[in-house]
Amino acid sequence: MRRPLYASTFREETGELVNLTPLLDVLFVVLILFILLTPFFQIDEIDLTPKKVTEQSHTPIKEKRPLKIAIKKDGSYLINNQFVSRQDLEPLLRKIQTANPKEVPEIYPDSLAPFVSYQTIKTLLEEIGYEQLDVVLKNQAP
Repeated sequence: MRRPLYASTFREETGELVNLTPLLDVLFVVLILFILLTPFFQIDEIDLTPKKVTEQSHTPIKEKRPLKIAIKKDGSYLINNQFVSRQDLEPLLRKIQTANPKEVPEIYPDSLAPFVSYQTIKTLLEEIGYEQLDVVLKNQAP
């Protein structure tokens, strides 16, 4: 009885057949290591709201805050209802901070305002020395 032609030519071209058992053993060991080590990886998380939010847990908006910053959709800034240019922003914020160091500024960003405008204000407030700020999202700008 003759063997099929393709089986004999395949063995002649490749020589020996490749044993994949050691490769599969290594892959299973690596897979098991990933499964065991995954719970130990640290993932950064940011809690945006507390687990149980109640209406009483929201900070009330103070009517007489010395620093209310509104960011308009064109990227312009209003501080206490007055337009302020980007160049005048830092000296004015420093002046307000030295007069009222304990107050927390309120930021009223427009939903269409560029994010870079918010980031500029936030970074500037941190550099000046504010440790906290309130972002008001639902109410109208002052």
